[in-house]
Amino acid sequence: MLHCAIAVAGQPALGCPDRNPAHFVRLQKPWIGCVYELPPLAHERDAWVRHVLSPDRPDLDAYLADSLPASPRAGVPA
Repeated sequence: MLHCAIAVAGQPALGCPDRNPAHFVRLQKPWIGCVYELPPLAHERDAWVRHVLSPDRPDLDAYLADSLPASPRAGVPA
């Protein structure tokens, strides 16, 4: 089960009362991220399945060592 609570700051279009980047308010929309934020979420899910749920013995060290490649297109098919 995935639960998501998001706070935003400085973005009036998202319901922020001002442009102050330190004035966080809870996002009231049911969003979990934009297309650029979803690859890290997908990577975390896949890494958890790959290292913890799928093997005969969970390997937390491998899970913690698994990182998303640093790329603006990481996780996006070519």
